[in-house]
Amino acid sequence: MTKKKKPLMLLIAGLLLIAFSQILARYIELSDIVKGILTGIGFGLLVVALITTQNRLRIKN
Repeated sequence: MTKKKKPLMLLIAGLLLIAFSQILARYIELSDIVKGILTGIGFGLLVVALITTQNRLRIKN
């Protein structure tokens, strides 16, 4: 995986994980801990993607 695609893949994975947890919770009874873990991991992936992108832009300039 190239360095350019890594933040994009993390961003997509985070968004899909958050969406998947919401859809799953709609149709299956999930405990609060499971919903929290899935959403937290999704947000964590989003933050890592943003930090990676920001650092890469800072290095260029």
